[in-house]
Amino acid sequence: MSDGDWLERLDDGPLSDAEQDLIRAATGEERALAEGLAGGEEPVADPEAPAIASLLRLASGTDVVSLLRASLREMFAPPGESRRAMDRERRSCAFAELYRTFALPGLDAAAGETAGPLLGALEPASSG
Repeated sequence: MSDGDWLERLDDGPLSDAEQDLIRAATGEERALAEGLAGGEEPVADPEAPAIASLLRLASGTDVVSLLRASLREMFAPPGESRRAMDRERRSCAFAELYRTFALPGLDAAAGETAGPLLGALEPASSG
């Protein structure tokens, strides 16, 4: 990525210089995880991306972030060429399930309240 590249946050507009530097410094494992969550190497317009990004930010400072990261890697960026191809809905549901299991219990009350509706947005609409 060159300095001329303009990166945009999925939910809030342009990234700061510090955020762009962080992206440029991402390891291969981190890039593989990002690609797995996005469904591939190419950027896609995913309506759930802002909710996923917000949930990841909520968990980023918690004690359970390493558990969440490990579970996401196992699901979305396993070692070798064994990546699972999932459609957007299955990716979103799998992410929500892992988040509820590994991150939600480690969030404080306010973050947990914020996470609830975001997780709900990742669930498929039930037909009734």
